[in-house]
Amino acid sequence: EFNNLLTVMQGHLDAMTEDAALPPSVRTRVDALGRAVAQATRITSGLLTFAGRNPTSRDVIDLNAALEALRSLITGTLGETIDVQWQLEASPSSALVAHAQVAQVVLNLTINAREAMPDGGRVGIATRYVTSPPPADGVTGHGPWVCLQVSDTGHGMSEDIRRHAFEPFFTTKGPGRGTGLGLSICRGIAEQAGGHIAVDSVPGTGTSVRLYLP
Repeated sequence: EFNNLLTVMQGHLDAMTEDAALPPSVRTRVDALGRAVAQATRITSGLLTFAGRNPTSRDVIDLNAALEALRSLITGTLGETIDVQWQLEASPSSALVAHAQVAQVVLNLTINAREAMPDGGRVGIATRYVTSPPPADGVTGHGPWVCLQVSDTGHGMSEDIRRHAFEPFFTTKGPGRGTGLGLSICRGIAEQAGGHIAVDSVPGTGTSVRLYLP
């Protein structure tokens, strides 16, 4: 229902934008409204993903190849102060998940890593083939799995924050700086794929997030 309202808003904004007689000062405000509607649409999509109500087409993909296709985008997003280390070792690296969801997970996790390292640092992106995940990761169901791990050398999280990290709208960022949906979306994607997600973090040392995909 909320998406329907956003569609109406976007339709009126598009019609206003196409008006050649629109004064520049008004056009600036219309553009700002358009950006706000786009952001609200992304948040709604994230909520649907978290709730398992966002239909996606899953397929057996080569996870390593999907990550290689994102390499330049990730490097450009993180910037020059962050060293990205790749260890794509899974063999086989076939996983049951949508290409678009892989991109969403990796971008969410790497952007979180960047924000945890304002002065720069190191991000590791790795894959490995797993038959028996560590019991502490809480993985249920039958393997084997392909594990996608994104780690950083940032400021890390306390144990209390780590326990709440995957809850929707939970955020440690100030007002207007985050929706608190990034990690909950990643959890929703993992569960939709029949997989699992786990996180380890030590304050002052860094964070490691592992996504297990069937």
